[in-house]
Amino acid sequence: MGKKAAGILFVFGVVLLSNYNWGGGTGNPDNSNDRIPQIFHVNKAANSITEDGLTWGTAFRHPQAAIDEAISGDQIWIAAGTYFKIPGTDSEEPLITLKSGVDIFGGFDGTELAASERNPENNQTILNGEDTIFHLIKAVNVNSAKLDGFFLINGSADGTATEDKYGGGAYIDSAAVQFTNLVFSDNYAEQIGGAIYAYNSSVNISTCQFTNNHAGSSYLQGSAGAVDGRYNTYLNISGSVFEFNSARHAGAISVYNDSELYAQNSFFTGNSAGDVGVLRNDWRTTVTLVNCLFTYNSASQDAGALYSTSEATMYIINCTFSDNHAGDDGPVLYYGSTTSTVFITNSILWPGTGGVLPLIYGLSNVTITKSLINVDPLFMDASSGNYSLQLSSPCIDAGAWTDAPSFDILNNPRPQGLGYDIGAYEYIQP
Repeated sequence: MGKKAAGILFVFGVVLLSNYNWGGGTGNPDNSNDRIPQIFHVNKAANSITEDGLTWGTAFRHPQAAIDEAISGDQIWIAAGTYFKIPGTDSEEPLITLKSGVDIFGGFDGTELAASERNPENNQTILNGEDTIFHLIKAVNVNSAKLDGFFLINGSADGTATEDKYGGGAYIDSAAVQFTNLVFSDNYAEQIGGAIYAYNSSVNISTCQFTNNHAGSSYLQGSAGAVDGRYNTYLNISGSVFEFNSARHAGAISVYNDSELYAQNSFFTGNSAGDVGVLRNDWRTTVTLVNCLFTYNSASQDAGALYSTSEATMYIINCTFSDNHAGDDGPVLYYGSTTSTVFITNSILWPGTGGVLPLIYGLSNVTITKSLINVDPLFMDASSGNYSLQLSSPCIDAGAWTDAPSFDILNNPRPQGLGYDIGAYEYIQP
C-alpha cells in the first residue's frame, strides 16, 4: 500500500506532551448499577490464576476483557506493553470497543495506586493492529467515552464492506468520545479517514499526534489521511500535531456535509495530497482555525494547505502559513465556490522559500483583516522551524483586537505589548 514508515516520530509532540498533566479523569457519574465505580487493571504480563482486574496482581491480560466487565463510571488502567487483537478473532473485530461512560487510561508500569502516578511517555501502551485489523478502536452509539495515553499503530481499513474501508485507527458512528494524549501512527484507510473516521458524532481531540497516516491512492478514493468528520459531526482539536499524513484528497483533515471543526494551538507540517495538502472544508460546513501553524504542506494539484467550497464557512484567526506549496493554484488557500465565505484575521501568509504566488486562489467572498500577506514577517529562524517573531517584525502590535485569542500557540498570554501580534506566536520580550 506504500503507507508504512518505520518507528513512531516525535517532532513537536515531545514539547506538547511533556507539558500535560498526566493525571486521570473522574469518569461518568451516571452509573447504571448501584455498585460503587471501580478501577479495572490490565497487564499483558500478568500471570495470576485469578483474573478479575480488581488489582494489578489479578489484572486482565487484554483490554477488551476489562471493557466487557466495566459499566458507566468505571475506569480502566492499562500497563505498558504492546497489545494485539485477541487470537482467533476476525479482521472485522476491532482491537477494543469503547463503552459509554468508561474512561480508559494507558501509561502505567503496573504498580500505581493513583492515576496521577502514571507516565505514558516512559510506559508506552501500544495498540497494534499489525495491518490485520480494519479498526483499532470502534465506538458506535457510545456516549462520553474517553481514551487517554496510548499509541495506536498499524490499523488497516481495507476490508470488503463499506465501513471496513473507513477509519483504520478509529471508527466512530453516532458517538461522543474524547481522545487525549494519543499518538496515531501508520494507520491506513482504503477510502476515508486513515486515522479517524467520524460520522454523526462529537469528537474531542486534545494533545494528540498524527504521523504517517494515509487514505487511499486512486483518483476517486482516499480522503483525509488523518481525520474525517462528516454528516453532523463536531470535531474539537487542540494542542495537537499533524505531520506527514497523506491522501488523494485532503492530506490531514476533511470536514464534510453539515459538520464543524474548531482547531486551535495545533501544528500542521509535511502533510501532502493530490489536491488539498491539509484541510478540505466542503458542503455546509464551518471550520475555525485559531493559533495554528501550517508549514511545508503540499498538493501536487490545487490547495497546498486549505480548500473551502460549497456553502462552507472558514475562519482563520492568528494563524501562520509558510513554505506551503501547490503544483497548480493556491499554495495557502484555494477558494472553490462563490457560495463559500472565508474570513482571515491577524494571520501571516508568507510563501517562504520557493512559494508560488498568488497564495490565495479566488478572492471573491474572502475577507482579510489586519493580516500580513506576501510581506516578510521576519521569523526568528524559519530554517530551523522557529516561526516566532523577531523584535523588528512588522507583525508586532499590528493585529486587530476583535476576535483575537487571549493566548498564543504556546499558551503565552496575549497581548504582550500595545496590541495583538499577527500570526500564531505573540512576541515575548527576552
